[in-house]
Amino acid sequence: MAEFFSIEVSDGVAEVVMDRPPANAMSISVFEEIGEVARELEGNPEVRAVVFSSALEKYFMSGLDLKDLPVLIGKLMESEKEPVEPMELMRKALFEMSSILNESLLAVQRLPFPTIAAINGHALGGGLEFSLCCDYRFMARGTGTIGLTEVNLGLIPGGGGTQRLPRLIGKGRATELILEGRRLTADEALEIGLVNRVFMMEELKSGSMNFAREVAQKATKSLAMAKRAINEGMETDLESGLLIEREAMAELVGTEDLTEGIQAFIQKRPPKYKGR
Repeated sequence: MAEFFSIEVSDGVAEVVMDRPPANAMSISVFEEIGEVARELEGNPEVRAVVFSSALEKYFMSGLDLKDLPVLIGKLMESEKEPVEPMELMRKALFEMSSILNESLLAVQRLPFPTIAAINGHALGGGLEFSLCCDYRFMARGTGTIGLTEVNLGLIPGGGGTQRLPRLIGKGRATELILEGRRLTADEALEIGLVNRVFMMEELKSGSMNFAREVAQKATKSLAMAKRAINEGMETDLESGLLIEREAMAELVGTEDLTEGIQAFIQKRPPKYKGR
């Protein structure tokens, strides 16, 4: 049973709500639950799209919960056979926290259906890094800011921010935002392509859920293959990416949705996909 996340599935859409007052800070327990939630979603045949949201009024997700560091350092001290310098323990603790976070966020990124981050308030540091793993970012206007602000604490983004943000908005803009630790409003984020859509706060949930219901009616297997081709292709050269694309397309042969899509096209009717 998840402590910080609840999951409700309806009409093919899973709404995953995070509730860890006061700011949805990302502790090691939260990292671990994110991975568990991703595995539960992937194993549920009823899920064809996901909306991630927050139960808190002013926060979507904030950054690392630094109160975990002393606890983790203590555990590392107990596991060491020889005395270790305090700074070395700190390095090991930060590395381990980052490793757990990255593993969990990769599980979210690899989900085989569309994912939407419904950003109702501040999404800073790890909160933005989480949303970067989603396919879509929808943000409420006037309720919070979004940014990778770790340099303001003397750190750097440790949950994939230095890698995913440049891939999304380009190296120049990403470098500017990360090095300056800037926070953007919803409209500023929309202007540079960091978020996909902006809503008034009272319309964010309904807009996100309605969009998710629409994409949940599409051919789920083809969406999964398209996501895989995009994500894997971004990590390699064009020729290798084209091969990934061909292989992904070939995997759709024999699926019910492909058969339905072709028949619907020939019969000049809307397709009725089942996600199989």
